[in-house]
Amino acid sequence: MERQYLRTDNQTHWLAQWFPFLQWLRTYQRSDLPHDIIAGLTVATMLIPQSMAYALLAGLPPIVGLYAGILPVLVYGLMGSTRSLTFGPTAITSVMILGSISVLVAPNTPEFFIQSLTLCLLLGLVYLLMGVLHLGFVVNYLSRAVLEGYVNAAALIIAISQLTSLLGITVPRSPYPADTVIYTLSQISQIHLPTLILGTICILSILFFSNYLDKLLLHIISNKNIRLVIVRSGSLITVLLATLLVAGLRLDTIGINIIGDVPIGFPPIAFGPFDFTHWQTLLPGALAIAFVGFMEGISTAQSLADKRRQTINANQELIAMGVANVAGAFSGGLASTTSISRSAVNHAAGAKTGLSSVIAACIVGLTVTFLTPLFYYLPSAALAAIILTSVVKLFNFQSFQQLWQYSKLDTIPLFVTFFVTFFVSIPVGIASGILFSLFSYLARTSRPEIKILGRFNYTEHYRDIVQFPEALPIPNVLIIRIDESLYFANAQYLDRYLRNTIAETEDIQHLVFVCDAMNWLDASALQILETLIEDLQRVGVTVYFTQLNHKVSGRIDKVGFKERVGQARFFHRTHDAVIATGALLDDELPI
Repeated sequence: MERQYLRTDNQTHWLAQWFPFLQWLRTYQRSDLPHDIIAGLTVATMLIPQSMAYALLAGLPPIVGLYAGILPVLVYGLMGSTRSLTFGPTAITSVMILGSISVLVAPNTPEFFIQSLTLCLLLGLVYLLMGVLHLGFVVNYLSRAVLEGYVNAAALIIAISQLTSLLGITVPRSPYPADTVIYTLSQISQIHLPTLILGTICILSILFFSNYLDKLLLHIISNKNIRLVIVRSGSLITVLLATLLVAGLRLDTIGINIIGDVPIGFPPIAFGPFDFTHWQTLLPGALAIAFVGFMEGISTAQSLADKRRQTINANQELIAMGVANVAGAFSGGLASTTSISRSAVNHAAGAKTGLSSVIAACIVGLTVTFLTPLFYYLPSAALAAIILTSVVKLFNFQSFQQLWQYSKLDTIPLFVTFFVTFFVSIPVGIASGILFSLFSYLARTSRPEIKILGRFNYTEHYRDIVQFPEALPIPNVLIIRIDESLYFANAQYLDRYLRNTIAETEDIQHLVFVCDAMNWLDASALQILETLIEDLQRVGVTVYFTQLNHKVSGRIDKVGFKERVGQARFFHRTHDAVIATGALLDDELPI
């Protein structure tokens, strides 16, 4: 009987790992429901207008964005491991979709929609594979410098892409944003003034809601959650008012572009249509979206989870995003990731469980089922205003400045990613940034910092003789500390440095390696080190090692390095190694 209960508990634990909603459903409290309802309502008021705007940004009809806000959001809410993250279309993802597919087919065409579904399915499979194989660590190759460079470039690309809708002019689509800017400037005299005025009013309205309204409501409404719902409804209220204005005054008759017919009804669930003819072209885009989306999502989740002392299962997050994108591909949606802005709002609204996402998905579903005819007169300028006010927050010039002040070498990947992304393409930009990050690392570590140590004030402690004048060299003994792990790229530099130093200082008879900063020693570096030791012994220089960490010590033990050098040459303390040289004449020196 005990074995049966144990098996049942293991099965329950296994199911809860793969389906986290089983866990929070079992412990759900009635007091949590109001918080989840308010959070779900707040997120939905942002998700509805944003999903439509981001679908247009991706070169797809607005209804596709709404579809992506239903089943994928619901699935992620049930399978995500965090309480605060929300799922759905984002500006960054949308511009990556457009960049990945526009090289194959023209946007706003049936063929483009088919490729979008295929990309969404590929993204889901990439996420699932990464999650099942526990490959979340691969995003570590996307450094913060690369991410910042990409995000700033993408924000600029997004802003430029909205110039046509905001200015009311027609600009030929181009994969290169610089061409769009040049053509727009050449058509500056063709600006449609009513569209520009309407778009500007919408921008000011959204900014008023997000930056000033809460302070005004503070004296009227004391309930923080109610104020949050009102403030975060700024985009939706702006869209509704702009739609009513256009419809009431028939501004579409004077040239203001409107969305037109938006299909009504729940999205059909079907396998396809998919087209895998160009999967080799779409796959780099799917990988780029997966890397960027997961890294931003995990960073956001960790930040929000720390505030509530919650834990995150990164691999479960990958699986949740994978299943959600597969659900999106089967329900006519577009490739999606977690949203930083909506997640922050979900957290601020007090979401307790993934039920908040389920509620948000249901509200979007009701909107699609009954309310889409209301969007007929929705002006494109209002959606452009939503996008522009969203991407402004993505610009982070402070990161450029901070990184430049901290390390100019580490800034290279940021600039490379930014310019290649802007002038070539997003996948190529990210790949270039990763390559230059690796180059930056190799350049930084290929010349390890080597410190010469001396005895500090006649104690048993040893310090850098340059930084501490009180540290005195030991006669005939060279004590060095290598402030870096040794590997194939920097071992030769250490070899040349030591050979030159010993050749220039003829009285050196002992060499002491202080290895407390050496966390890794690869096979190439070990071979170079062994050759160096043999050559030094021929010229009468004895080598000692101190403070090797357990990992490095265990590895060199396996290959017999200690036996070849001599077990008596390895010490736990630097002072013990110096005593073994016989050069520490304490009877002649003050202690």
